[in-house]
Amino acid sequence: MDIRANLALIPDPRIERCKKHLLTDILLLCIIAMVSGVGSVEDIAFFGITHIQWLKQYLALPNGIPSADTILRVLGRIDHNKFEECFLTWTRGYFRKLAKPGSVIGVDGKTARGSATGSERGIHLVSAWADTLGLVLAQVKTQEKSNEITAIPQLLSVLDLAGCIVTIDAMGCQKQIAADIIQREGDYVLALKENHPEVYNEVEELFPEKELGEAEYIEVTKDHGRIEKREAWLNTDISWFEGREEWPGLKGFDFIDRH
Repeated sequence: MDIRANLALIPDPRIERCKKHLLTDILLLCIIAMVSGVGSVEDIAFFGITHIQWLKQYLALPNGIPSADTILRVLGRIDHNKFEECFLTWTRGYFRKLAKPGSVIGVDGKTARGSATGSERGIHLVSAWADTLGLVLAQVKTQEKSNEITAIPQLLSVLDLAGCIVTIDAMGCQKQIAADIIQREGDYVLALKENHPEVYNEVEELFPEKELGEAEYIEVTKDHGRIEKREAWLNTDISWFEGREEWPGLKGFDFIDRH
């Protein structure tokens, strides 16, 4: 199903005589504009006017580009939960269509900027991000970071993980989460920190700094004017690890040095 078909499932809140512009046109215009880096409603309308000929390849636009006021009214009245559901259903289908074996799905939690007030905690979102396609596949809202442990299984339950590698930070390094991923035919890379102190200390001894030798993988990136180098070492001998049966699908431990 293409994105227009998904957006067409959203109920139109307007009365018939006010439907000068198609609801799918308005919503798709907003999505295209925001993906292009446009922020405000006024800028979305301006983007539409200045790109109208190109947009007509994808939008019907029977009465041209809607005004900023029209866009604002529609966005304020649609069922936002339904919009999120339809959009994420499309992104997941798009990802599954283009995903290759070994595609990475990164699970991460972040507090929405500006969402906290003097009396209210900020909105914390746990998202599944398709790295190669640059798409959010699903999101779960929690009240605080500590709730990520319960939010991650909810998030994974709506995703097709077959053939994909799921990466999660230390908060999600849990036996049940690992088991869920394997059961859904995916693989995992979980960050191990002091939240599992006994295992962490044992694994740390596997990679003595003075005996690491040449890294098996090296990556150099430049971001925000800073050059960062990552070196990785992998150990696939887990015969010593007494708890290996409790971690389904466990294949090895790796050490990453970032500097």
